[in-house]
Amino acid sequence: MRRDFKPIPEPFRRAGAGGSLSVILLVLALLATPALADEIHLKEGSSDHLMEVEVRSVTYKKVFYVRPPMEQEQDEDMEDVSEIVFTVKPPDYESAEAYYAKGNYTQAASAFKRATKDPTRNGWVDQYCLFYIARCQLALGASGKASEAYQELLTKFSDTIHLAAAHLALAEIHLAGGRIEEARGVLKTLVDKVKKDNLKKEWGFQANLSLCQIDETQAQAAKDAGKLDKAGQAYKKLSEETRSASKEIHYKARLGFARCALADAAKRAAAREACDGLVKSLENEDTEIKRIQRTQDAEYRIRSEGSGTWLETEGESYYFDTAVLAGAYNGLAVCLFDEKQYKPALRAALRVVVLYPHAAVEMPQALYYAACSFDLLANDANGWKDRSRAMQDRLRAEFGDTEWARMPLKR
Repeated sequence: MRRDFKPIPEPFRRAGAGGSLSVILLVLALLATPALADEIHLKEGSSDHLMEVEVRSVTYKKVFYVRPPMEQEQDEDMEDVSEIVFTVKPPDYESAEAYYAKGNYTQAASAFKRATKDPTRNGWVDQYCLFYIARCQLALGASGKASEAYQELLTKFSDTIHLAAAHLALAEIHLAGGRIEEARGVLKTLVDKVKKDNLKKEWGFQANLSLCQIDETQAQAAKDAGKLDKAGQAYKKLSEETRSASKEIHYKARLGFARCALADAAKRAAAREACDGLVKSLENEDTEIKRIQRTQDAEYRIRSEGSGTWLETEGESYYFDTAVLAGAYNGLAVCLFDEKQYKPALRAALRVVVLYPHAAVEMPQALYYAACSFDLLANDANGWKDRSRAMQDRLRAEFGDTEWARMPLKR
């Protein structure tokens, strides 16, 4: 689960009779000029129909509004909405957005809280304020306060538009605190709600991916081959379910399956095949993203975040995470090293070290296998012993708290 603290568009889809339609809710920064009304953009074929309204409240099912000069409240199904632009906002909310955008999370949290007391506010304001107060507290490292804000959000607004984000964030907080079963319970609640209320399938996929990761981690820690195989099969099932529905989850599930297979010597061939296929698929994705960046293709919007890149088109968004590609190369390095193909193993590990510096979660393993490979390939002429020591020094300096930094070199 990624954690970001910027006011960015949030993808939102629900499964309907005709498939998945997209909603992007934009929480904007301060506007240069005062606006007279909120905007709701409705999907109408290949174009949007714009309504200027006063948005009263928002749920994952509907948006409720008043359209001047009429006073009667009306609503639209969220599956028919492509975008909502909030421009009718309390002054404190606008101030909070400005603080938030600058990374001033203490001031932002205070301003969001004040906005919930504004007597003129509309119904959508409180749930957005609680959501962003929680995100501010996470950014400040106050996970307890963040958890309280998320819980309050889900209690007061059981149909909040932030339903999935709140559940996933709560699960992450529990995991960080070592509360595995609490995290599992939160994720299962989200999965059940997605099935029961026919919500956006992506939410269920994300929750199931996190459940797979919990099962894998526990099986690895217990060195339980049976449970690890079960986790691998769950990853495989999820990768098949998401092949055409969610590329991001699909690739992460494929990598999870490969990791589980790597832990079993009898399944090393399956692990090698999985890593090879994943590298080929993701290298193609990477090449296409670089082409879009190079040509500045107007059809796409691209922005970097964390270890990857958001690729956005009209009504769709996709996060390409280079950490997944780095993980596939690490898997290849392990397979090749164990096959005593030390030069190819070194090349795979060095690709991670050199090309994917932001994939911090994969860097310790890459440095370790690069050090091992340099060591075994060293001779008096090439001086690669020094390169091996350089990899080990960096591993201990930057990732000294990981198991990789404590492991002796494989020889």
